Amino acid sequence: MENEITTNVENAKAFENHESTVFVVEHSTKQNFGSIGSWAKFLGICGYIMVGLMVCFGLIFFFLGSKMFSAMNAYQGASMDAAGLPSMFFGAIMGFTFFVCALIYFFPAHFCFRAGKGYSDAIRNGDQTAFDYATGKLKNLFIFYGVLTIIGLVFTAFYLIFVLTFVGIALSGMG
Repeated sequence: MENEITTNVENAKAFENHESTVFVVEHSTKQNFGSIGSWAKFLGICGYIMVGLMVCFGLIFFFLGSKMFSAMNAYQGASMDAAGLPSMFFGAIMGFTFFVCALIYFFPAHFCFRAGKGYSDAIRNGDQTAFDYATGKLKNLFIFYGVLTIIGLVFTAFYLIFVLTFVGIALSGMG
């Protein structure tokens, strides 16, 4: 009885200080998170499949790319590809590019799948730990996309500075 009173007093103080850990979830919210879980698992599985396809294409290009490009160049009567590289290097470069893309794409697929599984488990079993885990994975997904977006914006800014600098140099030399 005394423990129950102490707990109620502590809960009342926590509620007054807005530090309550009690979180009420309505039925519609549970349905929404169940749907989020299902779709996130689906998107994660699709991501895993895409990663597998990228690895397969990377292997194909890595091992057979030079033969494919040599055959295309022989048909066209050229000994180098458009970039001036021997065709034997082009297959390896394409294969490596596919491997890097697969590695980058693996992380959002993994975070999405783990979040979806966690939300589905949390709603099905009423498990707060699974819900917290899923929310952490969703946070990781957004952090990954945010960092990737920042990197993309920085590369875009450098590219624009580079292009505008050389356009300016070219135009000033023509005058």
